[in-house]
Amino acid sequence: MKTKHLSGIYEIICKPTQKRYVGSAVNLERRKKQHFTNLQKSNHPNTYLQNSYTKYGKDNFEFKILCYYEPTELIFQEQRFLDYYKKDSLFNICKTAGSTLGLRHTDETKKKISLGNKGNKHTDEAKIKISKVHKGKIISEKTKKKMRKVWENQGDNAWRTEDFTDLFEY
Repeated sequence: MKTKHLSGIYEIICKPTQKRYVGSAVNLERRKKQHFTNLQKSNHPNTYLQNSYTKYGKDNFEFKILCYYEPTELIFQEQRFLDYYKKDSLFNICKTAGSTLGLRHTDETKKKISLGNKGNKHTDEAKIKISKVHKGKIISEKTKKKMRKVWENQGDNAWRTEDFTDLFEY
């Protein structure tokens, strides 16, 4: 059966280790080509899969279609497969289908992103949109105190160096 234009769930298996990468695609044939082109060029975004491919070679990897699904069902079904397999038997970096949740950028990647954004300024239109999102929000006194403390200690560099995960309370 030709896989062209068929959507579904697939896995890429490393035969010697039995580790696998589970994914979903609207066009399975195109996705297979993307994976193996990147792997052959040593340019795959998943470093675990790339390192294994580099170590064991093309002949030790197999692309297998697990199930065919409608495109609207892909993320849900992919998550079922990710949940089924033990985490240590997967090459998948993100354990949530269709999401980069849990993905950590390397220092090198962070530097590339930073350099790519240097000199880019928000347009006036973009600034207005950003402003609208925050207008009308009431920030608690506790949060205001934390923000003041950060500004007093670090000045203009505060927003670039501080971890604000628990700073804001509304």
